[in-house]
Amino acid sequence: MRNQVKSPVNKTCSILPLGLQLQEIENLLCVKEVNTPNRFGGIGYLGFEKLTFVPIQCKMIDLSLVSVTEVDWLNNYHLQVWKKVSPLLEEGSVRDWLWNNTRPITKQ
Repeated sequence: MRNQVKSPVNKTCSILPLGLQLQEIENLLCVKEVNTPNRFGGIGYLGFEKLTFVPIQCKMIDLSLVSVTEVDWLNNYHLQVWKKVSPLLEEGSVRDWLWNNTRPITKQ
């Protein structure tokens, strides 16, 4: 009899972005089936869909502890947050706050 593993599809999990663990930053993700260019032997593959789109407070990050790759990840994440959330907001202080908290940062 084959071992049967319960499918993780549509399950929620949380991750700590690489290198940013010291700040206790978490994102929620949902496990999804994904199409890949090559489905070796018809095997299905899984990926993640982001569920949370909240800016990470950059003033809480010590840039001396993160790499340029991690800064790039953070800037890309903030761009996704802006694109996803800003259309839902009217002009005003909340949208301004989001704009100010999703601007790219640089590692000096």
